[in-house]
Amino acid sequence: MRQKRICRVAGIAVKDDRVLIHRRKDDHYWTFPGGGCKFYETTIDALERELLAEIGAEIEIERLVFIVENLYLKKNIPNHEIEFFYKINLGDSFSIEDEYFYGKEGKETLVFYWCPISNVENIRLYPKCLRKSVSDLPEKIEHIINKIDSKDKTE
Repeated sequence: MRQKRICRVAGIAVKDDRVLIHRRKDDHYWTFPGGGCKFYETTIDALERELLAEIGAEIEIERLVFIVENLYLKKNIPNHEIEFFYKINLGDSFSIEDEYFYGKEGKETLVFYWCPISNVENIRLYPKCLRKSVSDLPEKIEHIINKIDSKDKTE
């Protein structure tokens, strides 16, 4: 059986009661911006690299907030993601006045959205286990095991 293991890192940027999320242009769900870690790359280096490449942002990493183990099926393939979520600051170069803006990942277009925190629980944001937590980020690192046995992550 095919299996997939992934180490991913993401940033949680909060500004004026909004949180930055993104998706590929053709996807029907949202995630926090970030991406995969390369072999022998720290999660901090990976997050800085990903956001610089996708939107040209030099970020300030404030602190690690969540470590999430996602175990799920995607197209009937078992996936095991270890995700590191950092609270980040984008500075003043990214205004929430631009509610939607675009970035690139290779040849793919990424859609970025400053989502009102009050609406996060109502949208298709993954991992689902963080939808409630984003409105009140913990002071200490939380380790979350998110195991989905019966559903495809992207359904």
